[in-house]
This record gives sequence, structure tokens and C-alpha cells, in this order.
Amino acid sequence: MNVSEIVEKLADPRLRRVSGVLIVVIDGHGGSGKSTLAEILGSTTGSTVIQVDDFASNLEDVDLVEAIRSAVLEPIREGETDLNYEARDFWYGQNPRNVHKTVTNTVILEGVGSSRTEFRRFIGLSIFVDTPLETCRRRGLDRDLGQTPLTDEELEQRWDDWHRAEIDHFAEHDSRNFADLMVAQIDI
Repeated sequence: MNVSEIVEKLADPRLRRVSGVLIVVIDGHGGSGKSTLAEILGSTTGSTVIQVDDFASNLEDVDLVEAIRSAVLEPIREGETDLNYEARDFWYGQNPRNVHKTVTNTVILEGVGSSRTEFRRFIGLSIFVDTPLETCRRRGLDRDLGQTPLTDEELEQRWDDWHRAEIDHFAEHDSRNFADLMVAQIDI
């Protein structure tokens, strides 16, 4: 599956819409290429892209389901044309920034857990980026080394822990089987 095939799929009028908006989720392991695919699709189609990581925190336990539902999904369902929320710094949790996003005909929510069961009544199209775990780990470490308060060893351990948790999460929510489209890393 390549980008042009995904863009073609987005035009399918049979896809579920919420108040006229197609909500596309891009899920997969950390480092799989979700953000890259979302960026490409967003710029190609003029779609709004929202990152799950804006609502997540390395430092505190955040109720992601409630945060995303109340800041993104419910306002879209209610017909809002603008979304405003406070984004967190994932690693440091400091200096939250105000984010303003215009609701376009298609809104892309990308990030680990974006296709979770609690969001499914809003989702029109689910994409799972299927990248080998070792590739994800290498990409994530390359991206995050020197950008976090963790030592290199702590960060490597954190990535290993995350991947174990992600495997459990994807099994619990049956994320791969729920996906309408599976995208291999090489297609991005």
C-alpha cells in the first residue's frame, strides 16, 4: 500500500464520518513511521493532523482516552470547526503550549493507541503501520538520544519497556485486525 492508494481510499464516500468529518487514525509501534505517514497524508490532502503525543507524558500518568475524547473527538462530533487544547512536552512535562487546529474534512489522529477500542465509534478509517520492532527501536533511539532527561542506558530500557507494553496494548485492543489498511514501513 503506497501513499497514493491511501489518498484514493480517503475519498471513499462510504467511510464513516462524524458530523461530516472523516477521522483517520494511524497506529503502530513507537518509531514505526506513523508521524511521517501522517505528515505526508496531511500535506497531500490538506488534512489536519493531531498527535497522540500532544496528550501524553513521560512524567505522569495521563488519561489519554479522556484527554483526546474531550479535546478532539467530542468537539468534532458536536460540529466544532476549531480545536484548542494544551499540548504537553512529552519528556519534560513543562511549558505546555496552546495548540489551535482547524477541523478539515479529514482529521488524522496519529500515535500509539489511536485505534484503541474507546475511539472506534469515531473512526472512519484505521491504518496500522507495520514495521519490525528492531527497526522501530533503532529509529526511536536515534530520534530520542540527547533529547530526553534520561541517560542512554535508561532510554534504551524505556524503549524496551514501551515495546512490551505496546505489544500488550495492541493485543488487548486487537489493533492489527481492526485496521482497514496495513502499511509496511517500506511504503512510506
